[in-house]
Amino acid sequence: MKSSNSRPPFNQPPTVMPRLIRLVIGLVIMLVGMYLAWQKAQNQPPQQPDDSVPVVIAPEVKLPPDEWQNEPSTSPVKEKTAPEERPPSVRAETERAVKSQIKNAKIRNQDGRVVFEGTIDLRDTLARIERGQRGSHANDGTVFQNREKRLPQKPSGYYHEWVHPTPNQRGPGPQRVVTGENGEIYYTPDHYKTFERLDQKQK
Repeated sequence: MKSSNSRPPFNQPPTVMPRLIRLVIGLVIMLVGMYLAWQKAQNQPPQQPDDSVPVVIAPEVKLPPDEWQNEPSTSPVKEKTAPEERPPSVRAETERAVKSQIKNAKIRNQDGRVVFEGTIDLRDTLARIERGQRGSHANDGTVFQNREKRLPQKPSGYYHEWVHPTPNQRGPGPQRVVTGENGEIYYTPDHYKTFERLDQKQK
């Protein structure tokens, strides 16, 4: 005889396994479909271009012949280099006469001792200045600042100084030629203490 305290058999809730199985199957089918679609895309031949689309060819552009192409092909190739920077040259105007010799000059060194007496010939230095050619001294052809204010006041860079060599004197010596942008030419025998203007208008 069964006891009245016995419990009925445990009733399990409806299992979720069938639903999970259906979800997995659906996912597998979707993945298989995606794989087959990818395989089909890989096996397709490349698409040929449509002959009906016109192809535009850019016209040939002919550049002007380079100046170096005019030379014979057997000549060596010339390299183009930037022009060397040169100081400004000074040309005396046609209506001006330039004094090129200083007579009875007396040149002293830094100690005040006379190192030269006689005629100073500036022709070689004036010709070099006209060519815009610098000498061997570092300050030759550089801007003259006119710090002593013994020349007419002008904007910075207006004047340039040039070394005139002194006989039997090492280094640049005390003689200078100073030129201005408007053709002025000055000579100083004593390192900027006194100046003599060399260009003079003809009467």
